[in-house]
Amino acid sequence: MKNLNRKTTTDGKSRSVEEQLTVELTEVFDRISTRKHQKNTLIALTVILKSFLNGELYGRDISKILSKELLFENYDELIKQGISIDINKLMTVFGQEDYSDIYHGSEFVTENAAWFVQHGASLDLLLGQFLIHDGWKNIEKLIQAGVPVTDLLNKKRMLLYVNDYFDLTVDRVKTIMNWFLRHGATKLQIGDWLKSELGKNVPIQLLRDHMINWSEYGIDPSKVHTMPGPNPGDE
Repeated sequence: MKNLNRKTTTDGKSRSVEEQLTVELTEVFDRISTRKHQKNTLIALTVILKSFLNGELYGRDISKILSKELLFENYDELIKQGISIDINKLMTVFGQEDYSDIYHGSEFVTENAAWFVQHGASLDLLLGQFLIHDGWKNIEKLIQAGVPVTDLLNKKRMLLYVNDYFDLTVDRVKTIMNWFLRHGATKLQIGDWLKSELGKNVPIQLLRDHMINWSEYGIDPSKVHTMPGPNPGDE
């Protein structure tokens, strides 16, 4: 492994090996006019990158040379070549910035939610990057990507995407319950979710609905008490 801190002298200037590599690769990419050529050149540079950076690609100055778009488009090939890329950092950068006509921040993360999940991105972090509008469709993407519906039920941010900005009326909660049932959640799993939210984000009045067999949800309405202070749904 090369010592990245070892100093070299170029044009009368003292630089570390890493600094010199960055300068040289910058000059290479400056001479490449199109993204197609960049892509074709990228894989050829992986041996150099692995040699100098010991597989740690993202988080170093070299990531300023290899754009986020290139990292995303060539992710699988780079991983196959032994390059280590932090998928959560990559997703966060996409979610926080609007920097081209093609990629639009959280819109890009939302549209590629399945890809990020399938490549190991944090579900909590992903929900934090989501666009709020089209919440149901966004959650559908995660389920289609293989995220267990129970994992989604356990995420507090889920409410933000499925309840119209916390406007949780009794009817709205029933809609959410039925939606999760249709997508594979059990009544007991939904009951656990309700118990964690009753008196907080879910109105306690929900339990007055005698058309629902609450025992199937593991809830005894007679033993449920409201939280101190105003209760959602109170007039």
